[in-house]
Amino acid sequence: MRHVPATPSYWSLEQAAARNAADPYRGSAADAVNELEAHLKRAISLQRIATCRWGVSVGGVDSSTIVALMQADTSRAVKTYTIGYRESEYSEAEYARAVAKHLGTDHTELYVTAREALQVVRGCRSSTTSPSATVRPYRRCSYPNSRAGT
Repeated sequence: MRHVPATPSYWSLEQAAARNAADPYRGSAADAVNELEAHLKRAISLQRIATCRWGVSVGGVDSSTIVALMQADTSRAVKTYTIGYRESEYSEAEYARAVAKHLGTDHTELYVTAREALQVVRGCRSSTTSPSATVRPYRRCSYPNSRAGT
């Protein structure tokens, strides 16, 4: 049997619930929204400090929220990317395209086939315990960097 080292948890629902029960939030819903937006803007601002141009993956709720906040904070079109799958039932590219159009970003789509995805998984299988998570990060690293100028 192969030993797999334990991965420390960054966040725990149980711990967050216990902290909230011990010290509940006392602000209004509007206060919570404003505080969350302020925290997100600050975190995004800190991450945008770079010596090279950057691009952002878009399509899901989390990444679309980040891109929306980034785009609201700049006069230049944010460079966005999505990795689509040729098999439409697995692809989120349509949603990413709609978000990018709505936000006015400079959007690029890259499509991969099942064969390409399998090659990436095979190439990365020794470095991860989650093969399904390897295709997008690998393709994001191998393609958009050339277009973003990074």
